[in-house]
Amino acid sequence: MPNDFQPGDMALHVNNQLDARPVESVEGEFIRLRIGSLVTDPVPASNYHRIPSSEKAS
Repeated sequence: MPNDFQPGDMALHVNNQLDARPVESVEGEFIRLRIGSLVTDPVPASNYHRIPSSEKAS
């Protein structure tokens, strides 16, 4: 089942002990995150809370 993440959203880890990171791409149930100039391997989207890109500027 696809997740609700979209590229440009921010992803906050569910434990709230890591900084939110921008979502680079979405692949089914997985997302890739941008950390500095690097892009992660796919990680389970279920491990992250979605912060829609429309809420980033708020």
